[in-house]
Amino acid sequence: MTSLNVAEAKRRFSDLLVRVADDGETILITRRGKPMAKLVPVRQTEQAEEAARKVKTRGLGRIPGLLRHHAPERPVSVDDMRIAIAEEVTA
Repeated sequence: MTSLNVAEAKRRFSDLLVRVADDGETILITRRGKPMAKLVPVRQTEQAEEAARKVKTRGLGRIPGLLRHHAPERPVSVDDMRIAIAEEVTA
């Protein structure tokens, strides 16, 4: 990953966009040596968003919905969580 300070990134912004979009490179932009932003290819962020959506619909991402199913009218107990997790593991 390439790292540039803010001033250099401003001067070379158009070139950096081409490198990110066409070459798939990731660029870290820093200020006084501290990371401020990261330029990443759109396809990389789309893949990350898709993975996050899958987590919400499968695996432990389903636990909040299962807990609401088991205990919709009262606070969620540890036993409710165990039941929901056990159901998810066996599903």
